[in-house]
Amino acid sequence: GADSMQVMSFSLSGIDSSCGTANITGVANACGIHIHLGKNCSDASTAGGHYWNTDAFPTDPWASIIYVASYGDSSSGSDIEIVTGLSNAQVADRIVVVHDATGARVACSPMVEMQEQREEEEPAALKASEFVAYPTYTGNLAVTGSIEFEQTGTGADSMQVMSFSLSGIDSSCGTANITGVANACGIHIHLGKNCSDASTAGGHYWNMDAFPK
Repeated sequence: GADSMQVMSFSLSGIDSSCGTANITGVANACGIHIHLGKNCSDASTAGGHYWNTDAFPTDPWASIIYVASYGDSSSGSDIEIVTGLSNAQVADRIVVVHDATGARVACSPMVEMQEQREEEEPAALKASEFVAYPTYTGNLAVTGSIEFEQTGTGADSMQVMSFSLSGIDSSCGTANITGVANACGIHIHLGKNCSDASTAGGHYWNMDAFPK
């Protein structure tokens, strides 16, 4: 119906590294990620414009959707809501276009159903949702919810793309001055393999040979 939306998550490399620092005020489509009318990426003349239910929404809902470069030419985001008035079934055969900071179309991809894609790719996404209090924690916070990690890249270029929805967290995070406070308001994967023994939790887990800091 007219209230239908797409909830977008993405992880991209090779994007315009100036997105996030360039002044794109008034630059149409700059640093954008949009579903377009077209159904294939082989013919620019058929790509068309942004795809949404124009009868329900006269204003383009894709106009404000942009990415911000981080770690050079990479960018990721999750749970971005675009109220298009179209179902996923209606947009499934359309194309996704990525723009640079000038608004130019620089990349194009068709879409496939996530289940089909995940059956062909390894490894599967990881999810943490069975939270218990940290063994040495004696405070009143009781965190619930879930955190998901998907992998992109391979070898030393591997990264985790994290999405999370949590309740019971410290309500001062976001307003408290945490400058210089190690690990404050953090979410981290640690070396440990169980939550029952604080002595084995270890520190943050990453490839220290590839990234010493």
